Amino acid sequence: MHAIKKLTYNFLDIAFTPYRDYWREIHKICILELFSIKRVLSYKPIREQEVGLLIESISQSASCGTVVDLTEKCIAFTTKVIFRIAFGKPFKGDGFHELVSEAEALLGCYSAFEFFPVPFVGKVIDWFSGREARLEKVFN
Repeated sequence: MHAIKKLTYNFLDIAFTPYRDYWREIHKICILELFSIKRVLSYKPIREQEVGLLIESISQSASCGTVVDLTEKCIAFTTKVIFRIAFGKPFKGDGFHELVSEAEALLGCYSAFEFFPVPFVGKVIDWFSGREARLEKVFN
């Protein structure tokens, strides 16, 4: 829970926020602003362009006879679409996938912080194991 709390800014994102007034408010904003029919249709050109680039990339790989890693292509496609929709510009970076993978790894494993009744002991163990440094790197 320590990593989740840190990476979600004290549970302020929609995925980990408890069902209370704040959750209802951000849920309403998401439904009315981000995922309305009009807004989703406005993303269509971005999705179409990125699908075209994906197909072109796969076609080039096929014509050269090289192996295509569809998992990598799909993750890259999703990242590019989300990045363009969220920030309004093309994604240009290789470190994002590694950052997301590291965050997933940190969120998927327990911290010593969670097992000790005295939080300081767990924090020290996490610090010595390097987990705290990994968490800070992902967070920043």
